[in-house]
Amino acid sequence: MSDNEFIKRDEHGTLHVDMTDGVTPEKVNALIGALDAKAAENAGRETDEERSLSVEDLTEIYCRLENEFHYLIKPQLDKLRDIKQRLVAAAGIGHMFQGPDGVVYQIAEKRGQWVDFTPFEITRTRRPGESKGSLSLTAARDAGFEVEGK
Repeated sequence: MSDNEFIKRDEHGTLHVDMTDGVTPEKVNALIGALDAKAAENAGRETDEERSLSVEDLTEIYCRLENEFHYLIKPQLDKLRDIKQRLVAAAGIGHMFQGPDGVVYQIAEKRGQWVDFTPFEITRTRRPGESKGSLSLTAARDAGFEVEGK
């Protein structure tokens, strides 16, 4: 069975991805779509009792998530890390700024709660729907920003 030009399914339903000419976002997205479709097929076979996941199912889910992380999320994290370093170098510790959604950010010395080897962090006020951010609304107001909330 052929799912698309990159993905073939064997007689056991196992997906095989052609990566001979490299990994592309199109291939990753096609794989994610095929895995989601297969998960939906499997969900449709469930009885009234909740089906436990087999090692094969768990392996498939792990591989999908690991690929999503490696090819889609990690590059974004790398870009975010780079722009954070450039922002700190350009603006310095203590600099505050406000995003288009009203969230206020402040570049601060790290408090060491995460295993991350950069010596700074960018704190922020809470986003809509959050109960707390890492930067207080009072500190943002005291710095002259207009923020909603108490």
